[in-house]
Amino acid sequence: MTRFIFAALTAAFLATASSVLAGSPRMVLTITQPIGQGDGAYCVGSIPASAAGGLVLTENDIESFSPLGSVMTLEGQRFSRLDGDAGLVDHCYELRLDGKFIGRGSVLWTDSPMLTGHPVLIITDTHPALELQFLSCNHRYYFPIYETELKWALGGKPSPPRRP
Repeated sequence: MTRFIFAALTAAFLATASSVLAGSPRMVLTITQPIGQGDGAYCVGSIPASAAGGLVLTENDIESFSPLGSVMTLEGQRFSRLDGDAGLVDHCYELRLDGKFIGRGSVLWTDSPMLTGHPVLIITDTHPALELQFLSCNHRYYFPIYETELKWALGGKPSPPRRP
């Protein structure tokens, strides 16, 4: 019995290690097709297949990462098509790290009046870049979420340049 457990644990470790070594992305952030405005509850539950087929980002798409508040920056030239009416707002997101589900919620602009009480991915247009931050928002209070997990997955990314 002990040999079986040891063999199973070894196999699981080797499978994880081989996927990391094979270049599988550690972070996968999936942004769904537009879902329209709502209170965010739609995105927290299981996202229906009809909303699938949106944008998939990995750690390779993150130009810089600030552990303070877990702010991720996408390079502006490469992701400029996400700006404007065809942007990311009113979509759902799902975050996975090393294939493990971390969370899901709504995608909103920084100045959105909609505080959902559910997890949100806030988009800030800093021209030319876009900043992404996962927050829990409710009644004008907000705090970063997934900080530990993101620091573990993105801690090797450079810090963003300081703004004037």
